[in-house]
Parts: sequence; C-alpha cells; structure tokens
Amino acid sequence: QGLKASCDIPVVPSFVYISNSGVAMCRDTPALIVKNTFICAVGVEALSPPNQSRRRSKTEGVELSEFFGSDDSATTPSQSDSESGHEDSPSLPSRQADLRAALEAGGWMASRALAEISKSVGTLAFDEQGSGLVLRALELAGPQVALDLASGLRGSILEACCSPHAGPVLEGLVKVLGAEWAASIAEGLLGHGHRFAIHVFGSSLICQMLDEAARTGAAASTVALVDELLSVDVAVLICHKFGHAVAMSILSRGLPRHRSAIVAALLVDLQRFARHRFASLVVVAAFARCPGEEAHRLAEALMAPAGAVASLACHGFGVRAVRALLELPGDSQKALCYLQRAGRRLSKDKFGSQLLQDLAAA
Repeated sequence: QGLKASCDIPVVPSFVYISNSGVAMCRDTPALIVKNTFICAVGVEALSPPNQSRRRSKTEGVELSEFFGSDDSATTPSQSDSESGHEDSPSLPSRQADLRAALEAGGWMASRALAEISKSVGTLAFDEQGSGLVLRALELAGPQVALDLASGLRGSILEACCSPHAGPVLEGLVKVLGAEWAASIAEGLLGHGHRFAIHVFGSSLICQMLDEAARTGAAASTVALVDELLSVDVAVLICHKFGHAVAMSILSRGLPRHRSAIVAALLVDLQRFARHRFASLVVVAAFARCPGEEAHRLAEALMAPAGAVASLACHGFGVRAVRALLELPGDSQKALCYLQRAGRRLSKDKFGSQLLQDLAAA
C-alpha cells in the first residue's frame, strides 16, 4: 500500500539489491518488483533463451533467390544446403507462397516454379491452397505443362473426383487439354460412373467432360461412361440432387440414343417427375433439347390426364413444366386452352395467378 507508480520497489528484499541505476538485480533467484504499476520479474533472462529454431524473416527478393537460386549459379539447392549445414528443406506448404510469387514474377523463376509444381501436383492438388496454385499454373502455362500436371494425377483420378480441391483441378485440365484428357478420366471412371454421377464434385466433372466432348467430339470411353450411367435405374439419376445435372447435360450434349433413354425414363411416371424438385428441371430440359417428335410425346403424356395442366400450374415445381410446355410450337395452344378453362382456379393460387399475369403481360 502507498506505493508510487513511478518507483521500482523490490517485493522480495532478501534476495534483491538495488543497483545505482535504481533497477533491482537478482543474485541467486528471480525477484519481483513493482514498476510503473506492473509486477515485473528480474533475473529470469537465462531461464527463457530466445528460440533458435524459429525461421528468421527475409525480404521477398532474397527469399526467392535463396529458394530457386540464381539463373547463372552452378550450384544446386541441395549443394548449397549441404554446404551451409542445413540438410532439411522447408516443407511443401511453407513453399507454396514462394511458388506463387515465382509464377507471377515470370521468366526463369516461373519456369522453375512450374517444374516444381508438376513434380508435386499429386500433393498440391488435394490441398486447399495448393489446388489454387495448380489452377494458376494452368492459366499461365502452355499445353505441355498441362500434360505434365495431368500425368501426375493419372493414377489418382478416383480420389481426385471426390476431392473438393482436386476436382476443380481435373475440370481445369479438361478445359485446357480437351477431349483427350476427358477420355482418360472417363476411362478411369468406368465401373464407378453412377457413384460419381450423384457425387457433389463428380457430377460437376462429368458435366464438364460432356461439354468438352460435344465441342470436340466424344471419345469411345466417354460414350461408354454415359452408356453405363443409363444402364442402371435412370429415375435415381433424374431425381438426385446432383445427378439431375448430369441427366440435363446428357440431354444437351449426349447422343440421340442417350436422349431417348432419358425420355423413356421420364415417360414412366411423368406426372410425378414434373412435380419433383430436381426431376422437374430435367423435364424442362427435355422439352427444350429433344427433337420435335420426342418433345411432342412428352407433351401429350403430360396433358393426357384430366385437369393435369391446371394442377401442375398450381404446383411450385410443376409450373416449370407448364411454362416449358407453352414454349413448344405445336402444343402450346392446347396447353393454353386448358389454362383458360381453369382460369378461376388458377387465379386463387399463388403460382397459378403469377402464371396468368405473365401470360397477360406477354
């Protein structure tokens, strides 16, 4: 009590003496003093030496030069490490920032960074930060580097399809390398196609493969993969949260026999599919993508039950099919006639009244 904030007063006087500078010095054991309203320990410097294992910070230019070496240097990184006594190189995650900076720097540093990424793509692609680094390398590099990256992932395609990080890398490779790489992925997926078609990342990859196949020509393995998908219960694919996107891609990019297989599956229970959250999107895609004869078959089946058009128009998901039906040249008038007859019922419904308003505005 009564201590002043600006004074240095020892709390343990039996172990402490006061120097000429007014600072308490410890002879044998640490002591506590009150200094500027804080309780401070003196004489403990030897008990907490500085951490010698912590890596010291360096400037960006020096760090990159030490990591990659100079362009004219004849010594390799392993030689310089052995000469300096440091045999352990930094871990791969700690080098990702250096690799990214070297990519952006360009020149010989970017070339060496691309070589390092190609050798480590099997690890980088499955890492959150590393996958972004690989995608950036794909943007900056040419087809030869993309081939090197693809060869590094060729043995782990199934694992990459299920990965939230490696999956986008496979999609990026498909965009760069085209149908050839898509065929390689399809060959690796054969026998597991349905499993990946209803997977959150695998479905996106298959859609990308079908888009590329439609643009440059489908390979035999890609066609075989679609055949495998349609050889099982297609209704599961149509109604699945992720699988329905694959079914829509097949309708847009697949062969005529593939479209016919999906249409045949829809006709089994079209009324139920038209009211399904995900399958209704496939029905809309079938109206838009199928040839006139197949689209007409779907329209006739959809309007066949009494009151079906009005019932669908009053349904949150079924109204999608009605709107698509109104776009068909040969069947829109018939569908419009059904809607006009049920105008009173539609006007009392949330979705039906909105449909009537849109038709009146058109």
